[in-house]
Amino acid sequence: MQSDTKSNNPNLQPYQQANNSCMKSIGDTAARLKAEYMAAHNRTPWLKHELEWVSRLHMRRKGKLGEQFVEDWLKKEGFNVAKASGTSADRLVDNMRAEIKLSMLSQKGTYTFNQLRKQDYAFAVCLGMSLFETHCYVVPKAEIIDHWDDMRRQHVSGEETRMFTMSPNDPPAWLRPYGGSPEEAIRILSELTLAN
Repeated sequence: MQSDTKSNNPNLQPYQQANNSCMKSIGDTAARLKAEYMAAHNRTPWLKHELEWVSRLHMRRKGKLGEQFVEDWLKKEGFNVAKASGTSADRLVDNMRAEIKLSMLSQKGTYTFNQLRKQDYAFAVCLGMSLFETHCYVVPKAEIIDHWDDMRRQHVSGEETRMFTMSPNDPPAWLRPYGGSPEEAIRILSELTLAN
């Protein structure tokens, strides 16, 4: 195998600088594909926004981050928040089991809240982050179950996981009583936890 030598051209990457023709060809293809993928990715409305890094996270990492966002926020609002035991809820909020869902505003102007299940939680906190404002809904599990059949299946093979997509400008009628603004969500959460 031929040894690689570096070029004096600082604009070329190691594969493009290689003396090996196969490696150079792969490098040229990688550079072309990178430009295509980056052009498509840079059409995101989040480009150069302070939350751009969040929008680029994989769904699972984004979900964990959402749990941390909500935990810190609720603590600042005076709630007692701790990790829930087991996997059927994300946090305990004033000793009530809570599921936490995070969605970033899509290019279509909608939020999609994923991975809703019929597990052991009292309510779901659905936090939506758009470019210039935040939306939040505190939805009792009973309400989620009542609208289960209206939600899309998350996975083709099963009934156990659902998701719903909504516009923050026109949320579904069943969701409206449970928030909208973060302030409304805090009010509803306060009512729920006081009634417990």
